[in-house]
Amino acid sequence: LVCTAPLISQVTLTAGLRGVLTATPQDAEVVMDAQAKQLSTSVAAQNNQALSDFMQQQVGSYLNGSPHFSIQPSPIHVSSLRSGDQLQLIGDSMQASAAHVKVIAGRLPHDSGDEVEMAMTPGSADAIQATLGKEFTTTIGFFGSPAPISATMKLRLVGLFIPTPGDPFWHGETFGPAIQGEFTLYKALMSNDGFLDALTRLEEQVDAGPLLDKPDLLWYYHFNVSQIKMADLDDLIGRLNTAQ
Repeated sequence: LVCTAPLISQVTLTAGLRGVLTATPQDAEVVMDAQAKQLSTSVAAQNNQALSDFMQQQVGSYLNGSPHFSIQPSPIHVSSLRSGDQLQLIGDSMQASAAHVKVIAGRLPHDSGDEVEMAMTPGSADAIQATLGKEFTTTIGFFGSPAPISATMKLRLVGLFIPTPGDPFWHGETFGPAIQGEFTLYKALMSNDGFLDALTRLEEQVDAGPLLDKPDLLWYYHFNVSQIKMADLDDLIGRLNTAQ
């Protein structure tokens, strides 16, 4: 019986820690956020491999599966939008996304092509008077010598969808318009791979340097909560601090 109290205490504390980590799905994950000075299909593959090796070295024993990866460029102005309004492209794996959306019309974006395919909610598409197949254009800026280089990127609306309400896969993103004072930020879903392919082709056409506006690269890593004990907490925190 002498050994029972420490054992029960350990089990109780571990249950408490697991309760905190599982209070919401987001509590059981760690997010790595980076900005890409240069980005292409090959660069993204190198970045993913380098980060995967680093995270496995730092906290691999505490992680569960592969990370959820998303490319999110800075908001852009596209043709047909009201002056001051912008579009936020949110990248994801279309294969993974398919189980977390309801496609209302059209389809989800393809993973390759010389234009960026995107899908919007019906409400957002109505708000900008966009029908399926509508083409938009935007300007992408690159560092150049002696002056910056601008190139036109094409975007096309190929689908209307609704994300599954409350689905933790979307990390709270509803893809609905965000009112910012007198302007509106619209959201659209794109394929990570499709964006990379279109951007790579554009860079090759203009012989571009680094991007002027650096896209955000997000990796969501999930903890293997069932295997984390209270005795692991200090080690886990130390490893996460080292990884920052």
